[in-house]
Amino acid sequence: MSNISDFTKGRDEKMPRTTFRPQRDQDKLRIIFAGYQREHEMTNQDISHILGCSVHTAAVKMKEPERLTLAELRMIQRGLNIPADEIRTAIKF
Repeated sequence: MSNISDFTKGRDEKMPRTTFRPQRDQDKLRIIFAGYQREHEMTNQDISHILGCSVHTAAVKMKEPERLTLAELRMIQRGLNIPADEIRTAIKF
């Protein structure tokens, strides 16, 4: 019987990760969020109040929008006064 380590010998320890959303969608959302955040002169602390989370968590979610739930996405949209059509064009369902 073979040991599991025999199968992984010589391979990198880390397996590549896959994303289920195209990177372009994430980039579009990041650009939209950053633009409206700048326009309204809001910091990540302001975003954390909108989301009801820590500043660190808000910053991570703004950088990685794939981590946002639909409810959080809606909160950010309303908090930054982003038109719903603009969000819809950035996301493919």
